[in-house]
Amino acid sequence: MAHHRIPMLSVARQPLRFHLSRRSAVAQYSHRVKRSEQPSAGWMKLSMQSVLLLFMSLLSVAPAANVDLPASASGTLHVLLLGSKPVARSYDGHAWERTQGGATLDLRCEGASCVATIAETTSYKIDSHDGPTRTGAPEQASRFLVQATFGPTRTSMKEVDATTTAGVQSWISAQMELQPSLHRVYYRERANPRAFTKTPTGGLRSACEAGSRWHSFAFTRSDEGKQLAVSSATHGGLALRIGGLLRTEVPASTNLTVGATYLFCRVEERVGGEMLVVVESESGEGCTSPSVEAVDNPAIIFEAPDLSVTHTLSDDDAGRLTALAPEMRNVSLLDRQLNCAPALQSATHVFLHVGAAYYRHDPRMQLLSNPLGAPADVSEAASAALPRVAKTFLNRASCVVLKGGLGSSSVQASVDTEACGSPGEVANVPLLQNRYNMYHTMPDCSGNNCTRDNPGDGYPIDLAVFVPEECGVPEDDAQNVKRVEDYNYDRTKRVHAQMQQGKNIACAPLPAHQRRLRACGLIVALFAPWQGR
Repeated sequence: MAHHRIPMLSVARQPLRFHLSRRSAVAQYSHRVKRSEQPSAGWMKLSMQSVLLLFMSLLSVAPAANVDLPASASGTLHVLLLGSKPVARSYDGHAWERTQGGATLDLRCEGASCVATIAETTSYKIDSHDGPTRTGAPEQASRFLVQATFGPTRTSMKEVDATTTAGVQSWISAQMELQPSLHRVYYRERANPRAFTKTPTGGLRSACEAGSRWHSFAFTRSDEGKQLAVSSATHGGLALRIGGLLRTEVPASTNLTVGATYLFCRVEERVGGEMLVVVESESGEGCTSPSVEAVDNPAIIFEAPDLSVTHTLSDDDAGRLTALAPEMRNVSLLDRQLNCAPALQSATHVFLHVGAAYYRHDPRMQLLSNPLGAPADVSEAASAALPRVAKTFLNRASCVVLKGGLGSSSVQASVDTEACGSPGEVANVPLLQNRYNMYHTMPDCSGNNCTRDNPGDGYPIDLAVFVPEECGVPEDDAQNVKRVEDYNYDRTKRVHAQMQQGKNIACAPLPAHQRRLRACGLIVALFAPWQGR
């Protein structure tokens, strides 16, 4: 880039005979007073006149002059500097304009002619800079996209002809026709929180519906604070129940006592994940008791399943289970609908028998699509809550009439209802996991719930779990195994505490190999005592 400098100009006038500098006038006056402690009246009168003239010169306003500013040519930048501070600029033939440092500059333009008023005692200069000589279509497209977008790409540079005004206007018109990429869409698609009741925000996705979520571990974080009853199983071993509902059967060798009632203090959601339980006692210590025990979260196993709450996958079912993601262990999604019994379609306590394995339904919120021009009808999903959007000047033109009113797809009904959509109100996508929560329901603050800060039914969002064995922590290293497990639990709790404060947190998944390497590297950095064993 060439750089030219217009010679510095100065319009300072010759000072008047009485216009002394501050330093010389005051020094001269002080010197003469010291030489004569009793100056004559004449000298005193002269000195006072000098001082008066000095103050008058300091208070006087310096004369100003109008300076014609040269117009810039195409590809040229002119910068006006007062001293060393840039105060105005002109580029590519445009009129002069103030810069941030020239907010108080007196600048006037009539057409291409611009004048700046500058004090005659102020020195100024105009620097000139030549821009790049390449002005082809790619360069002009890149420059335009820098100004009009978040930055050019090779693809976007081919989509705009910035060499003509018509080309730029055509690109702008095409952009105005595009659908906006809304944050609300991104958020709703990735919000799939656990839910047990229908709310105004959304309903429950049926266990038999495509997108329903299932897990092969017996207990979840929503069980924290609940009572676990242990009894003898009919076919041997132990039967584990919550609220009278059988969750799984485990071997008799499990470290649990028949007839005892335990309180869930902590649950890690994976088969083999740590669960902290404590026998309920009259002392009421609960999870603060030193008698808290650690047991593994068991897989779901039944010798003879309860057929009233179990659906066995057969050839009549179109749906199959597919793993959700590598970092979400023992969690699957139903890809298509199941041919379930009517009683199971609206139940939340449902098991799915697939070969030799059992899965439990994990109820999740279902959000309906309710865009502008196509408001949702409850007939689209019987278990989902119907969105209700007020009619405003923003959606007035896109509201439609639903035959038979809201909640009915019948066109024979006599009562019609006007319904309105909302921008970005899309359905959630279970395959994108639960990265955001739509709501939080706080549990009853009685018993031991408050001491553990359980954030409620919407808990937790999907976070990768660090497994001690995969990070090289030996099973017999109880201290560091506990550190990793505590890290998992505390990390999840911190994330949800921030979400309760209104902070949006997205936890993007990593590819499996990167996740394992990065996770273990983090854990090893934090808890390195086992290295070298």
